[in-house]
Amino acid sequence: MRRTPYLLLAATFCLVAATLHMNVHAEPRPTSVNERIAERVEAAIPEKAPAEPKAKRRVLVFYRTAGFRHGSIPVGNHALAKMGEKTGAYEAVVSDDIAMFEPENLAQFDVVIMNNTTGEVFLPSNPTEEDRKREARVKEALLEFVRGGNGLVGIHAATDTLYQWAEYGRMIGAYFTSHPWHTTVPVKVDDSESPLMAMFPKDGFQIHDEIYQFADRRGTGQPYSRSRLRVLMSLDENKMDVSRGGRPDNDYALSWIRQEEMGRVFYTALGHRDEIFWNPQVLAHLLAGIQYAAGDLEADATPSNPPEEPERPHNTLSKEEKEAGWKLLFDGQSTEHWRGFHRQALPDGWQAVDGTLARVARGGDIVTVEQFDHFDLKLDWKVSPRGNSGIFFRVAENHDGQRFGSVWHTGPEYQILDDARHGDGRNRLTSAGSNYAMHAPAHDVVRPAGEWNRARLIVHGDRVEHYLNGRLIVRYDLGSEEWKRLFQASKFRNHAGYGRMPIGHIALQDHGDAVWFRNIKIRKLEAPE
Repeated sequence: MRRTPYLLLAATFCLVAATLHMNVHAEPRPTSVNERIAERVEAAIPEKAPAEPKAKRRVLVFYRTAGFRHGSIPVGNHALAKMGEKTGAYEAVVSDDIAMFEPENLAQFDVVIMNNTTGEVFLPSNPTEEDRKREARVKEALLEFVRGGNGLVGIHAATDTLYQWAEYGRMIGAYFTSHPWHTTVPVKVDDSESPLMAMFPKDGFQIHDEIYQFADRRGTGQPYSRSRLRVLMSLDENKMDVSRGGRPDNDYALSWIRQEEMGRVFYTALGHRDEIFWNPQVLAHLLAGIQYAAGDLEADATPSNPPEEPERPHNTLSKEEKEAGWKLLFDGQSTEHWRGFHRQALPDGWQAVDGTLARVARGGDIVTVEQFDHFDLKLDWKVSPRGNSGIFFRVAENHDGQRFGSVWHTGPEYQILDDARHGDGRNRLTSAGSNYAMHAPAHDVVRPAGEWNRARLIVHGDRVEHYLNGRLIVRYDLGSEEWKRLFQASKFRNHAGYGRMPIGHIALQDHGDAVWFRNIKIRKLEAPE
């Protein structure tokens, strides 16, 4: 495999600290290409993006390797960064630091691009116990990031990565098994209507690169399947001899897209050779794929051969979730885990409707039958226009002989809101995802009324974290000096029980507006040491 020397420092990309009072630990890494290559790359970059960004986008270009290191990585990094800069489609941060995947740092980004990564990239050589704890933490953060509505892009060896983490293989779409061809090959356009393929001739084209195959991995599992992926292009088996491959179906895909719950994934197997990154059509393809992953370019991601049943129905748990201790608080039909605040039964204003737990009429706030102290809660929510609701935790109805009249007298609130139309949306302290009237969200990532949002609330000891659509947006410590100061300045200061209950119910608020919840699941956590 060819290596290319790189001589000139062409660009340095500075890392930006997260806005959650946390520092990014990664040092800036240069992208080194010689001047001639830099000129060829920049001349091939499209003049404009295929779609207008819906917001200012930031992408993380991650290029760490724990196996074979492709010589094209610096060229790819340079192309990806310059392409965002020239077209205005995104701002690129280029790094090989694992710390970029810590939740507070990952929250800065809309898309993660795995540029020719290889091996177990989230572990250093000779990992310590702390390194393995971080590995588990950043894997969970990446999964939450993508499933919460953000993007993942893989280039070439991104499928030669994280073999020990099956959920990554399913998310990226395949695992590399071999590269039978390193030559000029005919390419078939499988989805000629996709905007991600608009730059290529509909009747196909030729390209010279190392071509991967995604065949059986000797019983270890191969996630590649057209029943899970929208294949965009593949080797044209009618125009070449593909007998060197190992797939009986002669299916050698080169690019695809897919949905990962609320998130979007784009992968291309191209990118082994330097010149791939100064091929104008390939760069346009990459740009369209990045914009698809960011949610700016609409494309049909229906699998090429869709299964009869959806892969994962709502209000269910995966095998992995069950093994990790997750429990459903709503299965789409039964409301047995809920009742009214200070009531024995669920009010008529809350009903199971089309697989959602919905507030359909006046009914008052509802609480879980069970109480929780340390937990990880996930759910999807959507509100009506100008809608307002909330998620409360450690809610008490009675304590030490005192009867509390409202869920917010004891329970801090994860705010649910139509930011665009409701007056509370004009104040960050009371906007969607905030710790209501106490802590403002660090990032504005809420989706409009009528669209599903994904919330995650982690309460572990005094540490509380709010996630919205895959991003960590709020972090605080109950009882800290900062918390006490904010409490004294808030409307809660006359409620001595607020935020001080060691255990309590989870509550959903009836604020007079229609609101819907689904995929409500919880995992109990061990008390912190």
